[in-house]
Amino acid sequence: MVTNTAVTPAPITDLTHTTVIAVLINDSNEVLLTSSNTFPVIALPDGAVRINFEGADDMITVAASKVHNVVVPQDCVWVSRVHAIATLPAELFTHLARAMQVNYYLKTHNFCHRCGHNQLTLNTQPIMLYCGNCNYEHYPPVRPAVIVAIRKGDSILLAKAKRTPPSTYFSTIAG
Repeated sequence: MVTNTAVTPAPITDLTHTTVIAVLINDSNEVLLTSSNTFPVIALPDGAVRINFEGADDMITVAASKVHNVVVPQDCVWVSRVHAIATLPAELFTHLARAMQVNYYLKTHNFCHRCGHNQLTLNTQPIMLYCGNCNYEHYPPVRPAVIVAIRKGDSILLAKAKRTPPSTYFSTIAG
């Protein structure tokens, strides 16, 4: 059993018995990878939410509550997100990053922000949670970030925060 959130998943009656490439993330934020550092091909678990990735119609993320009967292939192991990020091929990194974002959103948004109702329905196109009690639509927050390299000739401007210990390295400016 893989359980990630208290969100009520949308029904997926037509996909119950399909085989998919799955990005599985457990409650400890570990990612299921095969021995060859790819995502496993599994039968779509009962209660899973299918969130398609752009350009990969056969790939989903399984980041929903009440996911039962996950049959994990023998060549798979749960690894930390850091390990997964460091070892996955570059073409799969985007899928993992998106799955981690969706998983975090679902784990941290269990109640309606307007009325406090705890039975939210997940809509996947676009990704949002819907409160049937007050008809409010909850969309994932947008948190932009930037990293900047300021160059002048062969030099680059590096900095570190005032609170950073003296023994740490300088880096490009980010925030």
